[in-house]
Amino acid sequence: MTNSKSRIIQSISVVLFAGLVVYLHLANPLQDAVIEASGLRVKVGDGKNWAWPDMDDSEWQNEVPSADTLFWLRTTVVLPAAAQRFEPLGVSMSISASYEIYWDGHLIGQNGRVGNSAAEEIHGSYSRAFIIPDTLATAGPHQIAMRLSSFDGVNTLSMGWPTVGNFLILTRRPVVLAAFMHLLAGAFLMIAIYYLFIYFINDRRQAFLLFALLCLVFFALMLIEFSRFYIDYPYPFQFIRLGIIILLTATASLLLPVFLMYRFSVLQKLRSTLALLAAFILFALLFDNADHSAMAIVFLSFATALGVSLRALRQRQPGSSEAFLGVVACLIGLGYFGVTIFLGFAFLVVFTLLSLSIQIRKDSQAHEEALLRSARLEVQLLKSRIRPHFLLNTLTSLITWVEESPKVAVAFIETLAREFEILNEISDQQEIPVEQEIALCRAHLDVMSLRQEVRYHLECDGIAAGDQVPPAIFHTLIENGLTHNQINCDEMVFRLSFTQQNGRKTYRLLAAGLVRNGTDHAREGTGMKYVKARLQECYPDRWQMQPRPTPAGWETQITIEGT
Repeated sequence: MTNSKSRIIQSISVVLFAGLVVYLHLANPLQDAVIEASGLRVKVGDGKNWAWPDMDDSEWQNEVPSADTLFWLRTTVVLPAAAQRFEPLGVSMSISASYEIYWDGHLIGQNGRVGNSAAEEIHGSYSRAFIIPDTLATAGPHQIAMRLSSFDGVNTLSMGWPTVGNFLILTRRPVVLAAFMHLLAGAFLMIAIYYLFIYFINDRRQAFLLFALLCLVFFALMLIEFSRFYIDYPYPFQFIRLGIIILLTATASLLLPVFLMYRFSVLQKLRSTLALLAAFILFALLFDNADHSAMAIVFLSFATALGVSLRALRQRQPGSSEAFLGVVACLIGLGYFGVTIFLGFAFLVVFTLLSLSIQIRKDSQAHEEALLRSARLEVQLLKSRIRPHFLLNTLTSLITWVEESPKVAVAFIETLAREFEILNEISDQQEIPVEQEIALCRAHLDVMSLRQEVRYHLECDGIAAGDQVPPAIFHTLIENGLTHNQINCDEMVFRLSFTQQNGRKTYRLLAAGLVRNGTDHAREGTGMKYVKARLQECYPDRWQMQPRPTPAGWETQITIEGT
């Protein structure tokens, strides 16, 4: 059943992946609205007749100058003969400058105020659109000229080519696109909040925290990237916006491979993370252009992520196929940029969400099975304490003491009642204070001392007050030592010691003078199964138990990692 569901999910993932590929090749939000311009010419300075189409600009340059200057820009656009008659044409522009825009020498719009100095200039908006009058929107070639100044452009210009097309499409479709991408960003935010709750409330696995942070970064990146379509901000803010985008992109680029490292348990995760961060910093220093540095970091990130997912795929780890498809989708999106890169991020999040959801379900099933197994072993443990053999021997000893020494019989009854009372209190708890566990062990040793007429003692060394342990684990180990071995002495000492170092707790229970044969050690009874089930329930895959003979007797060592 589980394999069938996994195949269904993988099939859905493949369909979504194929849909992304088709979209990347066919989709362009403005493809039916844009008329391409050609021949960008630029000249620094100012001239009264530079807007007219018949002005000779053959000696103009084709490179955009740096900021802190006034300059002109000219380009040519050809309107087709079948131009739309009842819908206005327009021209849109995104550039970090104030400007005036001319169509065939006629002023059709102004963005801010162009000046010869920073004092004269009034900042214009970064993105604007202007309507082309119907009388000027005839079929054939047309000249677009722009008079620009940028004295607050941080020594560089951020610009795109003038875009000519249906004015309604040029102005409405980007807003619709931004609304759609913000809905997608909202989904990222909800996913991030959900996994943050899982991390802090239920399961403190680093992979969940990293995935939540990755979704938060994607959310912020999409919000800032598409806000330019509906927020009218002055052009100097564009450079602050680009800096934030580069910072968020670098953060996402680091989080993605680190998340996959923790997701698929790559060895030496911390060292790998530090090495990757050092590589990012080195790549950033190799390039003078911030965009080139960001691109190098992004490609390094996805190359690392692809390597980690391929390694997990070869090892057939659960969720590796979904992670691989998500990384490939992002790589395809990187080849096109624009909207597609964020759709690639969306597919990565969707694939990862599927993978983590499957993992959470498996972990939940494993936890439920562990609880059921622990409950069964708990019942078996209680049954073992009231089994007929134990009761008959206890009653026989009690009859003897009643006849020979009533005071000892009363003490025997009280000791036995105390052991069962403690056992009944703790049997349904996941963890108990170690002092309560020690009290249970001493009560059992008192009962066995009266039954077998051997003095049993429990000595404790270094026990941390208030420390929590699974119930009845040391009691079970002591009971096993007394039940499955012959005691040929009048006195026996159990020593329980505790040490803690570097977040690792170690308990050692030594049965002084007790030696068990190899056959007894090889058999694993109900008691040992109970101890292992309790340890797995409280410390999943973070514990070790090593029973072994020592010169001083039989020792059982329990080590708990990451506490």
